[in-house]
Amino acid sequence: MRVGSLPLRIFAVLAFAMGPSGPSDAATTPDRLAEIGASKNGAFALGPAREFALRGGLPNFFKRAKDGEKLTVVYYGTSVTRPPGWRQMSFDWLQNRFPRADLTMVDASVGGSGSIDGVFRADRDLVPHRPDLLFIEFAGNDNPDSRSRPLDVLRAVEGIVRKARGANPRVDVCFVYAFGSGDFATLRAGLAPRGATLHDLVADNYNLPSLHMSMEVARLEQAGKLVNHAPATPTGLTDDGKIIFTNDGSHPTIPAGHRVWADRVIAGLEALEKISPPLSPELPEPLMADHWAAAKTLPARGLARFSGQWQRLTRETGPSAAVEGISIYDWIPQLMRTVEPGAFVKVRFKGSVVGLRGVTGPDSGVIEVTVDGKAAERQAQFTGYSHSVRYGGKPLSTLAWGEHTVRWTLTGERIDKRAVLDGDKRRPRGQDVLDHPEKYAEHSLSAGEILLVGEILPVGDAIPQAESAASPPSTIGGAEDACPSAYRAAIGPQRWQKLATRLDEVNHDIATRGIRKFRDFPEPMLTGYAYEEFYDWDLYFESLYLSYYGKADVGLANFRAFMSIQKRNGYISRMLQRQQSKHQFKPFLAQMAVLGSQQLGGDYEWLRASYFEQLGRYLDRWFWYDNDNNGLPMWNSADSSGMDNQDSRAGKIDTFQCEGVDLACYLYRELQAMAFIAEKLGKPDDSRAYTSRATALAELINKTFWDETDGFYYDRSERTGKPIKVKTVTGFIPLWAGIASPQQAERLVREHLTNEKEFWLKYPVATYAATEPDFYQGVRKKECNWRGPAWIPTNYMIMHGLVDYGYKDVARELADRTFRLVLDENSTTREFYDSDTGRGNGMNPFWGWSALGYVMPLELATGTNPMKFETGPRPLLSQNLDVSWPTDR
Repeated sequence: MRVGSLPLRIFAVLAFAMGPSGPSDAATTPDRLAEIGASKNGAFALGPAREFALRGGLPNFFKRAKDGEKLTVVYYGTSVTRPPGWRQMSFDWLQNRFPRADLTMVDASVGGSGSIDGVFRADRDLVPHRPDLLFIEFAGNDNPDSRSRPLDVLRAVEGIVRKARGANPRVDVCFVYAFGSGDFATLRAGLAPRGATLHDLVADNYNLPSLHMSMEVARLEQAGKLVNHAPATPTGLTDDGKIIFTNDGSHPTIPAGHRVWADRVIAGLEALEKISPPLSPELPEPLMADHWAAAKTLPARGLARFSGQWQRLTRETGPSAAVEGISIYDWIPQLMRTVEPGAFVKVRFKGSVVGLRGVTGPDSGVIEVTVDGKAAERQAQFTGYSHSVRYGGKPLSTLAWGEHTVRWTLTGERIDKRAVLDGDKRRPRGQDVLDHPEKYAEHSLSAGEILLVGEILPVGDAIPQAESAASPPSTIGGAEDACPSAYRAAIGPQRWQKLATRLDEVNHDIATRGIRKFRDFPEPMLTGYAYEEFYDWDLYFESLYLSYYGKADVGLANFRAFMSIQKRNGYISRMLQRQQSKHQFKPFLAQMAVLGSQQLGGDYEWLRASYFEQLGRYLDRWFWYDNDNNGLPMWNSADSSGMDNQDSRAGKIDTFQCEGVDLACYLYRELQAMAFIAEKLGKPDDSRAYTSRATALAELINKTFWDETDGFYYDRSERTGKPIKVKTVTGFIPLWAGIASPQQAERLVREHLTNEKEFWLKYPVATYAATEPDFYQGVRKKECNWRGPAWIPTNYMIMHGLVDYGYKDVARELADRTFRLVLDENSTTREFYDSDTGRGNGMNPFWGWSALGYVMPLELATGTNPMKFETGPRPLLSQNLDVSWPTDR
């Protein structure tokens, strides 16, 4: 039976049904999915049209709004959500309804977007906002046709829901359906259009409400009170008083058309407020086992192989173009473009989904896509919408999980662009080709980002030819040290093989035991500990090691998880599993943000929406721990400082007595990182302010902690105002931070660091001077001992500080002794090491930050410092030593 032939009484019965509606019969779900997957051109059976399907309601949001909490409302949708229409009107209603609540609205909509695009941009546009209420409006653009895949729509919609729940487990989600006139016959027949039918399957599975905005439009048109499509008038009404819903056939008029939609959304919210069924914090079993909650976007430049002549487009070299008012160079900072037929981009990956995203517009051409050497599809990037620049690109059809090589090649095919633009009968734009032929003359391919579900594999030379002549990094040990083959020869073939085997062991432990799930967060995260706790500064150093393989996503997942638990006062716990109220995350988060951004190809835009402000509040919270208001925060205790048992200098749990020189140096680096991020985000005032704060803090550190008589940096007691004269490894942290003067550095190195009676034991650097009365090696109470043993992260920081101050010979000796310590003296990686004997202690095996010891000599040989903000990390092990990650083989 044809949809249009159904009697209108069905519309009257079904279209305005309200009230709770439970999930579909689970037994029918596999059959339903099989039917949808087998359908062609989106011709699957449609579901019932329900104006309000209340399901589980919005219980968390309404309760918290009534309690006056601070809440974020995110509108995630398409071009019909972007204008200040139904979105603004419904948000105004929420503000008026809950005047005590502190509500923030985030418009995360993008014109032309659908759920497939939405799931891949969610980590940038959705997750950082940690919404408390999320409206998803993609159904209108998710109507599958011969070019789109309904099962992929389901995977994407489900991925968005799970990403939102991962960012905030208490988020309430509401689907909102908007449709054009082409769907009115379907709605009148009492059936939901294809996009809504698919979204309803996800909504049923997760017990989430859905609101149809367009059913009222169809009803008003049927009643003779509305005209769907008419030219604009000053009043938004026709001469005979009918509402003009659209002027272009797609986008509602403002305010008249959007008012119709907004009133139905508000009516739905009023109905939802009356129900409050409990919402389980646990995610249900997924509707699609291969949902796209792990969808991510990576920079193409640096991870893909570019062949042919390519140009990097920047604000200076590229066209002036914006999407939704945002410069394309902000959205895709590493945008590449070619007009050479035969030029291609190639990606190797292990996974199931891959795509290429750039921009499309008047100069777009035709590309051929091959998968594993076989032609897969032809994509005409120039469409009826290409009269202007658009944010473009979609993934290929879902592939079988495994290793694949995909190539996008620009063909030499020429397009009749005028005919394509005139093909849109509602808005023919072919005349623009005649009026501005120069805009349409070229046929190009642009590439900026990789859309991925899986992991990138090495593909060969990843640098575009146009930029392959970049200068090599500077070296420390001279040309003979910079060559990887010379490096291998220097350590000898047996040790080289031993190192390769050990790195394989470490990497296997990280991949199989160190990358774990945390609660409902969608992405696996990184831990160096078998008991699966996620710590603060450990993560920074662990991420440095992963950067040697070009792995950015795991560390960034940790960053997002920690940011998601931030309190309103800015506080962030130093642990995730056992969150604490008085032990704040050590000051490394802004440095992590820089590290992650550099691994994303220099993309800092993901920090703009909320993380930059969150980081500012987090740093301000640190300076709150300053009872005497001298500008120097204090540690809670030795345990809180990360040097667990250094009680004689930092105190026991919750004593809050030690103004730590290490803490102040970490904060100095954080302030510098914030200034660097602010500059990248185009915030010069913020950059200057953070730089000024960093400069003032550096002066205060030297004024307060430096002891001229002893030539050493001591901590200070907040209670007495006097130095805590305990010689600990923290006294060398100002070298790493770059705060010490050359004269101070000289005394630190010559009098203390290389003093064999204090810190320079057989395997330096001892974490307490051997002259301290409570110095000891080994383990007494199964604790992490920081009163003598060598720890790799402090060795690592000190080594780079020595390099920066010109003590290259000392740095090389420290790197060599550390390398012998971790590789030759121990058969597996350990947590910390006896400075006298080299014996490993603590966890066995340990796959955390101690892995840095294996790479310290290589960093010196290649002049690499991944902690430098300006240069950042590079895949040192995979590129220089050909050591691969387990999934790269």
